[in-house]
Amino acid sequence: MSESKPGAEDTERTGHWNRKWLAVATVVCLAGFAVAFGGYWGSDPSATVPIPSRMLANGDAPAGRPKPVIEADYRMAVWAVGRNARALIFEPTRLFQAEPCHPVPNALALHHPVITPALIAAPVAAMTGDPAITFNAAVLLKVAIGFAAMVLLVWDWTRSPPAAIVAGLLYAFHPAQIEHPHHLFTSDNAWMLFGVFFARRLFERGRWLDAVGLSAACLLQMGASFYPFFAATLAAVPLLAWLCWCYGVKAIPVSRGIFVAVSIAGGAALIFAPYLNHAAAEFTGRGRVFYAPWSTFLPGGNNAMVGLTALLAIAAFALGRDRVLAGLRGDPRAALAIAALLIAAFATGGNYHARISVLSGAEPPPFVLPNLFAALSGWLPGLRNVRLPGEFALATRAMVCLLAGLGAAGLLNRLPERLSRIAAPVLILLAFTQTPGLPGFSSGTAPRFGSLTIRPPEDALTFFDALAESGNDGPLLELPIDRTNRGYTFRAAPEQQLLSAYHHRRTSGCYFSFIPQRVRALAELSRELPENAALDRARELGFTTVIVHHGPRNQLGRATRQRFDRAIETGSAGFQLIATSPNRTAYALDEASR
Repeated sequence: MSESKPGAEDTERTGHWNRKWLAVATVVCLAGFAVAFGGYWGSDPSATVPIPSRMLANGDAPAGRPKPVIEADYRMAVWAVGRNARALIFEPTRLFQAEPCHPVPNALALHHPVITPALIAAPVAAMTGDPAITFNAAVLLKVAIGFAAMVLLVWDWTRSPPAAIVAGLLYAFHPAQIEHPHHLFTSDNAWMLFGVFFARRLFERGRWLDAVGLSAACLLQMGASFYPFFAATLAAVPLLAWLCWCYGVKAIPVSRGIFVAVSIAGGAALIFAPYLNHAAAEFTGRGRVFYAPWSTFLPGGNNAMVGLTALLAIAAFALGRDRVLAGLRGDPRAALAIAALLIAAFATGGNYHARISVLSGAEPPPFVLPNLFAALSGWLPGLRNVRLPGEFALATRAMVCLLAGLGAAGLLNRLPERLSRIAAPVLILLAFTQTPGLPGFSSGTAPRFGSLTIRPPEDALTFFDALAESGNDGPLLELPIDRTNRGYTFRAAPEQQLLSAYHHRRTSGCYFSFIPQRVRALAELSRELPENAALDRARELGFTTVIVHHGPRNQLGRATRQRFDRAIETGSAGFQLIATSPNRTAYALDEASR
């Protein structure tokens, strides 16, 4: 199908019109930030992070604090973004050699890569050197990039800026995208949208720019988290089939195709090889697997496809192709629908929840859907350690919002010009009501953001700064270690890990979903210290310094310090006291035990 070329007058008018809508899109995005994160503005970005107020004063947490696991996950996320941003700037070759979980090498592979959020916030890290500010910048940039990606893709396919803005709002400012800053990497699907944008243009034009753009989008999607990357890979199956059917591959020069293939394969090898090594050496399996129920897509679900999003997605199919896809050759609607369903099938494990609910006395489902993820993880390396396939469901929303953008374009194109000019801002306003916390429009459950203090205490920062100034360096063995205690698991370990983003030393502090056996074994070692045999084992593991945390509420820490002090008093210690404060004491290990 050939595309008509506008005349000079139309070209000039269209260019002016697009500049106007670019300004509108910018204002709408900024307004979305102002409203969605409204409760956070005014907080100190170096000390606090945004958190939905519904997460505060929850469960067994003190008033004004989230549940311990949520607060721990926030510390882990701030550590990951801040630490990775600094590594990318100053030590990119040591990116995976993260500081926590000593003596395990390549400790970053115990967590999501979080390379992409760190990369986009790296300029902020270079200017401030502050992990919390860097994390806050990554949260806002992730939403802005998601909005821009959806706007760009819908505009490229429809040539309708208001429809693109509607789709961008429905996607980027929905609670599923913004209300979990502590898991910002698992919902970072924007690079999949950029990949679709560049892939279509590569199939159509075969330019180097599009080949480089497609490769970069794939690498950035890998660098965010495995969950959005795996979902993007699923979406690529029907979308690539559509591109090959519609455009063929003749327009793609061999050199461009090889470049894309080598870039993606090379990036996958660099990013995922450390994970595969850990999977083979450290873990025996993933334990419990968490799938999403199909109800997550229904009213009341965390990823509900209802309201304006559902109506516009339906309109994308109800209206004719020529009204929906003014700027595109071919028709991707069926491919998008298949991609959404395929991702949902993997995220739900078929009807896993319905089958499991039988154990609680529920009626068995009338039929059994195959668990595609379980089948695939049986032979694909690494998948057996994936615990949350339910996170794939977030990419389903991206496909549906893309269809909603097509539907908005079809609806506006169907109306007379005068009505279309009125309907465009109305649709944008309706989409804006999806923004959490919008006064007068949002539902009672929509989150309003508050602030969570995340910066480590100043006395801790000062303590480690003083150690560095004294010349003390090397890995830290931080005591006490008690992984049977929730206070250690969800408070002490995450705090020690976050502190490593400030002092940049390797540490035994380790808070991840998977704790390697070599790290777990440190608990037994800590109970034997400061016996000489235990000190020798600590030296063999590379530790140079022992930090004993003994705050007012840390009874085990005070008992541990007393053991070390008695060893010094008796003259049998193989270490020296080098610094102390009301909350922690540092001991430097001698070269050999006495």
